[in-house]
Amino acid sequence: MDYQIILEALRRQPFSPFTLRMNDRREFLIRHPELITVTRRDGSVMNPSIGETVHLETVLIASLHTKSKPDPDWDDGSANGK
Repeated sequence: MDYQIILEALRRQPFSPFTLRMNDRREFLIRHPELITVTRRDGSVMNPSIGETVHLETVLIASLHTKSKPDPDWDDGSANGK
């Protein structure tokens, strides 16, 4: 995925959570713009509730999904061990 698409989603005002879906079907919910870093080649997604940071290659990101309204119960796949 072009990293510029992710940067656009991070810069939207007001910020709206989004999900990154990887080629291997893993999903990462981005609840806050400070929980992700992204460059042209790679990025890191942080999950402070479990103290985890996942490093990603942007070429392996298949899609970015947004919701029109933030939903606190939006499933980020963590309940399934992803």
